Amino acid sequence: MTKEQFTETRPKLAPIPPESVLLHVGMPKSGTTAIQFSAAKLRPELLQHGVRYPGTGHNHSLASFAVARKRRGWQSGAGRLPIVPMEHWNSLVTEISEDPGNRIFVSHEYFAERSIDVGSKIVSDIPRGVHVVFTIRNQPSLLSSAWQEYLKSGATETIDEWLEIVLNGAPHKHGYPSFARRSNLSENVSKWAALVGPENVTVVVLDKKDRGLLNRSFEQLLALPQGFFERAKLSGRQENRSMTRIEADLVRAANSRIVETPGLDWATFRDFHKFGAVFSLLRDRVPPKDESRIMPDRWALELMAQRAREHALQIESLGVTVVGDLANVYALPHDSGVRQPPTTNVPIDLAAQVEFGAFVAAQKWRAKQALSGKDFARFEPLATATRSAGSQAASTDEMQIALTQALGGVPTLALGRYLASRAVRSATRRLRRRVR
Repeated sequence: MTKEQFTETRPKLAPIPPESVLLHVGMPKSGTTAIQFSAAKLRPELLQHGVRYPGTGHNHSLASFAVARKRRGWQSGAGRLPIVPMEHWNSLVTEISEDPGNRIFVSHEYFAERSIDVGSKIVSDIPRGVHVVFTIRNQPSLLSSAWQEYLKSGATETIDEWLEIVLNGAPHKHGYPSFARRSNLSENVSKWAALVGPENVTVVVLDKKDRGLLNRSFEQLLALPQGFFERAKLSGRQENRSMTRIEADLVRAANSRIVETPGLDWATFRDFHKFGAVFSLLRDRVPPKDESRIMPDRWALELMAQRAREHALQIESLGVTVVGDLANVYALPHDSGVRQPPTTNVPIDLAAQVEFGAFVAAQKWRAKQALSGKDFARFEPLATATRSAGSQAASTDEMQIALTQALGGVPTLALGRYLASRAVRSATRRLRRRVR
């Protein structure tokens, strides 16, 4: 495949005008989690530099779902999940309106895929100028990352089964339509360019050879000092690191049992499995360097590259500002021919980490339940953190610290791992039977 010579923006980006809004709309799996956690961790420092990161959570997902009148997560059993209340969007708009002197930074990766009508409402509701920024990654490599994200939300398909569904339209009860929306790069960029004008859209193309490009671009757009976001010192979870093949196979095997539970609801799955077991794995485990990565079949990589090349050509024609080389959007990975067989054995330490993550999540759940009971005084530090950090506080460092202080009677890390190890032997046997 011939590599076109795209126009590449190398000079320093001009900051957005003072008192305007930088709306980071996505795309998913393109450094969004890292930039969001960095901004959340450095919220006070941002304000000192004339930038407000509204709210208290690590991103603005609730506002994104609310303005689109969407539900978050799935449900099994009685009733559907409620639509996220509009108050979350209204609260964001109010905070923007009440701070006329600073630049405002808003970020969530699902803004990109919102309909033109929802996008129009977003732009009209925000009471000042809006500059939209996209972050886009290499699309062939997106396949394995996207599959992992669906695993975190309960998917049970192998990567080969999933690829047949999203690329070849294989029959499936859900079909993963969100993947089609999120990989339609040119349509998303074109839509937002029509809403705010191409001169107010920046597309940052990630580059493995220039790891600092992402932070640097946001620092320039927000008139921040170079190296500002590096101060955040993110963990593996906050950087949203990729799973290895063995980790992904373990999560998929667990999903296949968990989602069969009668009456399972999204909140339970999210709190105990996704935000407990899986995020503990990503936050605390450092995989060995020789642990195999996830690699799709070559036919899928080539098909995704072909589609991405077409999107890159269309984006080039829109007149938006492009940072980086659009050819990186469709380049094939150098090791695209290397594949590993499915995992059949799970290391004890890996199973123990997952078990321990679920164990800690259960302790946190008990602490939250106690807030409304007779032991409220014991959990006052947690209650204070909850009040100050808001509805998304469970994902913040402040909440983690408060939980540690509140759970004075909870076993230590070493004891917790000891208790978890009691279940490892039987769990490992089950996983060996189920992992294919």
